[in-house]
Amino acid sequence: MKNKLHLTTYLLLIFSFLSAQKLEVKIYDQINFQQIFDAKLIINNQIITPDHGVYSYSPAQKLSVKIEKNGYETYEDTFSQKLPEKLYIMPLAQKLESVIAQGRNQNLEITQASSDIHEDKILKNSGKDLGKILENVAGVSMLQTGGTISKPIINGLQGTRVVIMNNGSRLESQQWGADHAPEIDPGMAKKITIIKGADAVKYGADALGGIILLSAGDLPYHGGFSGNLTSGYESNGRKYSVSGKAEGSLKSYPHFAWRVQGAAKNSGDLKTADYYLNNTGSREYDFSTTLGLDYNTYGVEAFYSKFNTDLGIFYAAHAGNLDDFYGAYSLGKPAITYDFNREIEAPKQAVSHDLAKIKTYFKSEKLGQFDLQYAFQFNHRQEYSRRRGTRTRIPAVDMELKTHAIDFGWHKEYANYWKSALGANYIYQENYNNPSTQAVPLIPNFASEIFGIYAIQKYAQRKWSAEMGARYDYKDMDSKGYDLYGNFYGGRRNFGNFTYSFGLAYQPTHSFYIKSNVGMAWRAPQVNELYSNGLHHGAGNFEVGDKNLNSERGLKWVNSVHFHTKKFSIETDFYWQNIKNYIFNVPTQETKTLFSGIYPIYKYQQTDAVFTGIDADFSYKIIPQLNYRATAAFIWAKNKTTDTYLPNIPPTNISQELVWHKDFDKTLKSLSFGIQHRFTAKQNRYTAANEMPFDAYYVNKLVEITPPAYHLFQASANADFKIRDNNFQVYLVADNLFNKLYKDYNNRFRFFAHDMGRNIQARIVYKF
Repeated sequence: MKNKLHLTTYLLLIFSFLSAQKLEVKIYDQINFQQIFDAKLIINNQIITPDHGVYSYSPAQKLSVKIEKNGYETYEDTFSQKLPEKLYIMPLAQKLESVIAQGRNQNLEITQASSDIHEDKILKNSGKDLGKILENVAGVSMLQTGGTISKPIINGLQGTRVVIMNNGSRLESQQWGADHAPEIDPGMAKKITIIKGADAVKYGADALGGIILLSAGDLPYHGGFSGNLTSGYESNGRKYSVSGKAEGSLKSYPHFAWRVQGAAKNSGDLKTADYYLNNTGSREYDFSTTLGLDYNTYGVEAFYSKFNTDLGIFYAAHAGNLDDFYGAYSLGKPAITYDFNREIEAPKQAVSHDLAKIKTYFKSEKLGQFDLQYAFQFNHRQEYSRRRGTRTRIPAVDMELKTHAIDFGWHKEYANYWKSALGANYIYQENYNNPSTQAVPLIPNFASEIFGIYAIQKYAQRKWSAEMGARYDYKDMDSKGYDLYGNFYGGRRNFGNFTYSFGLAYQPTHSFYIKSNVGMAWRAPQVNELYSNGLHHGAGNFEVGDKNLNSERGLKWVNSVHFHTKKFSIETDFYWQNIKNYIFNVPTQETKTLFSGIYPIYKYQQTDAVFTGIDADFSYKIIPQLNYRATAAFIWAKNKTTDTYLPNIPPTNISQELVWHKDFDKTLKSLSFGIQHRFTAKQNRYTAANEMPFDAYYVNKLVEITPPAYHLFQASANADFKIRDNNFQVYLVADNLFNKLYKDYNNRFRFFAHDMGRNIQARIVYKF
């Protein structure tokens, strides 16, 4: 009897000890094997709150598990003592995509092709700008201006044709410039979603290329305190960066939650495999804060962010006279280079962007949910050029853009299968050119108003879903300016048009689905396309607009096919897009001589264009610890009117990577090693007159219009540690591993210099 009592006591002590230990589990998508960070995990009727996608729980003799997430089948199972390290949930056909609306995660059943980048990938690329983080997504590339400025390209379209949503607010800045990078820090996001279709019904006009959604995630009401600190260093440019994020709620008042985030980056001259790219340093400082009150049926959230950056413009991209101009093109690299320097001198850019918004919402089971949001944005852009005497210190461009936006939305689910949404938007903008520049502004002062209304209807069953939407926008713009000779120009223009989309999705089995979406979007000509008449300093061009341009109107049809098993998955997107009145600028083969140098003249024109392409993503799990992935993008774009090729269309590119990953239960939680290969083909589909600013005969003699194909390799290693209650992640990455000397077609300075050489990066992330 005594022995039995001792045994029982011993077992109880062991069980009590085990119960006090915290075990961890992660949740993954069963189709693409990507980790899911915001699923609702319920164990033995208790909700488990995740810490950056890691769910901690106590062992028990019986564990009843339930996982819920919009867009996924509900998972239910029972385990003994402990769970597997990974749990997988299956997406539904009628909820194939994730959309971030008005700053809160709301999964809407749409039929567009899309891709997600989650927090682990964002942290791994901490310190990089948005364009470089997105370039590994099939169908997404970047337009570069040297090594410091990049803009995302989706299916061949970029600039204002790609709408960027910053935590529920549309980014409004001087995005018309090819050398104007998006004023946003991707490090503030927990998830980035790329929608490739012309889905302008909800987000307004302009989205002919696609939409990029950055979401900081829901505030952690009732969620305690968490955050992370990141520090990084990059060998190329000797760049160092630090960032941090913290969020939480009050124990005494859990209806209130908050979040703060900040980052700083400092870099000097970048380097090719052979020489430094002088005056390519950069500085960036930004922060954001969010406050919120949530009472289940109603709430309010306030958000503010500040973004500042200073960017050097590569010296050799500006020529002093005609001989230097031709010589720079024929040489293909700078004639003179200097040692590393961290200072930034003219030509350069200094840009700041403020965003302040407040949103309130009310939801009722009978009435649905109502959202009302007001946002104010202030964009201040200064560009400096080499000027006579002390005038170099005075910005040659000094523009202030103020934007007021009001968004109203309503949506409701009913009768199990239906979901309806209605909304209206109003935007008022003013652009002001500071006269103290002592230079003629590139664009005039202007004021514009945009009104929009939309309606979306969705119907979803278990195996198929349908979606249709319609929208109308009206834009009124009044511009006033004076040209180089003191003549008044500008005037009033107004544009109005309808947008619509229709989509279907069908999933006959868990392993196969197809989607098809047709969308019509439009874009009014931007002020620079209408009225430019001066030097675009960052681009190094003298640009001339056309006041008679009409609106672009594009019809895009995207078809997606997906098939997967437990070991592999493949997804392919086929798209065709016809754009009427497509606007682009082309060289005139003439130059303009100013005191600061000589510049090629570019004029804006429009034509009818067609884009056709294929994006593919393949993944194969060779063994449980070893995964192979390949992506490819092919695009063909032509000027239908002249049967010639359009400029700045990305060439064919193929990427592949092999990643070994293993999870552990000790201090070392996980370890992974990877090798990546990226092939970029030579762009053979080009028309010389659209690419070069001088006579095609001269070009063919001395200059290779499009650079040769190239191969780049990357090596990486990641480790995840847990020391007591502290979580650390270490990332080591070597880009351009073999220090290849190459040029990229979509780098606008490719005629003057090569691209970046080897770049070894180290980052440490501390999660608390």
